[in-house]
Amino acid sequence: MSLPLVLTRPRFRSSFAPALSGGERTRSFFLAALLLVPFLAAAQEPAAVPVSAEPHHHLLLENAYVRAYYVDVPPHGSTLQHRHDLPYFAVLLSGGSAPAAAPVASTPAAPAEAPRAIFSPGGIAHTVPNPADTPFRNVTVELLHPQTAARNRCQEVLPNQPREQCDRTASAKLPPPLHYTVFETSEILVEYWDLAANFTTPSWDDRFDMLLVDLDGPSVSAAGATPRAPMQGGVLWLAAGSKPVFKTPADRGGHFFAITFKDSAAR
Repeated sequence: MSLPLVLTRPRFRSSFAPALSGGERTRSFFLAALLLVPFLAAAQEPAAVPVSAEPHHHLLLENAYVRAYYVDVPPHGSTLQHRHDLPYFAVLLSGGSAPAAAPVASTPAAPAEAPRAIFSPGGIAHTVPNPADTPFRNVTVELLHPQTAARNRCQEVLPNQPREQCDRTASAKLPPPLHYTVFETSEILVEYWDLAANFTTPSWDDRFDMLLVDLDGPSVSAAGATPRAPMQGGVLWLAAGSKPVFKTPADRGGHFFAITFKDSAAR
């Protein structure tokens, strides 16, 4: 006849661990649980994808200086958690809200604030939710070269940083087209341009490569340009020395940001 097998818990206690009372055991349990929370949360949160793999970011243009994306988030939608490993300059096309205009002298000639734009040094991960009933759209320009000495000029592009002295009223009094500098780094100079309807700019010999971000989808053509505008918010790449001539249609003006790359002087 076989004997029943009985398992018993060993009755011993390490000489290095004193016995815990019931209250102490409860406190130890909750302390262990709190320590585990960050690890459990990290395990449950999806890893951020590269911006190039985020499905709402559509590549428009890529070269040695930039990767330009058209971003389109539907109403009540959201992007995936995604990483921006590089510095970027983003221009709001629709959705969201523009900041209040900067104070200017009280005169009818004062131009309006340029559309909202932001600069980020990169090294961040985020999602972009769109709680509105309309699409959220922007153009995000990844900057492939290092960007230092970032500073606001006539607009707060770098958040929570002061603007340099900028007289946009004086800019409005110059011969057309209206344009002024909004932002600058060691590598780029960003200007806002406002062209009237049926306007043609004079040609000039531009010594630098330039990227145009058209805010009117698109309303400006440029001789010598390589167009890359399959969606609203087109971008145009202008090679150094292309002598561009900007034209607007007869029924409406044009507005765009022009990003000049300082180390691209024509060789």
